[in-house]
Amino acid sequence: MQDTFLLLWKKRRRIRLVGNSVLPWLLTSARYLSANRRRYLGRRAAEPLEHSDSMDSTFDPGAIIARDEFQRFIDTAVLKLQPLDREILRLCIVEGLTYKEAAARLRTTHAVVRNRLSRARAALRADVSAYIRTEER
Repeated sequence: MQDTFLLLWKKRRRIRLVGNSVLPWLLTSARYLSANRRRYLGRRAAEPLEHSDSMDSTFDPGAIIARDEFQRFIDTAVLKLQPLDREILRLCIVEGLTYKEAAARLRTTHAVVRNRLSRARAALRADVSAYIRTEER
């Protein structure tokens, strides 16, 4: 609720009201802000790793080799991206910066960061899907 009223205050000069009530704008803004927040938290949700005291269960040479091979594949796929896309991916995914923070650091707009990151993720997702299909054969 607080974010909604803060947004109203920031945009007070640009808001065009339909009728005499600000209520429809407040309700719609609250809905979008809460959806954005849910998506943000969902992207950052993490499940705790299981800890095993037994080295035998965690030391599987086949799994280590497969993980290393997959990591090399991911590194290669990331290198295929354009330099700006790689930097956006590093800032937002690895360092955990918001789109706004990454845009400020790269001296570009929030929309550019959001769109380029979305395309980079889609490209990586497609590459990983193709990799998985070839591994299943």
